[in-house]
Amino acid sequence: MATDHDERAELLAERTVLKQREAEVQALKEAGRTHAEIAETLDLSKSTIDEYSRRINDRLVRAEATLDEIEQ
Repeated sequence: MATDHDERAELLAERTVLKQREAEVQALKEAGRTHAEIAETLDLSKSTIDEYSRRINDRLVRAEATLDEIEQ
């Protein structure tokens, strides 16, 4: 059974620059989960979630900068 964060992750993966696992992490972050809680949910280490979070921020910042350049 799909959860709200599963559906949100699918949407993020389809419509953003995020890869599937990054989208899962982002969906759980948006749901208010801590990195430790996300790690437990996805059966990953907290340091892995920390790294995914860093990558997510980098990808979204770069995508936003690219969009800003295109719009100018």
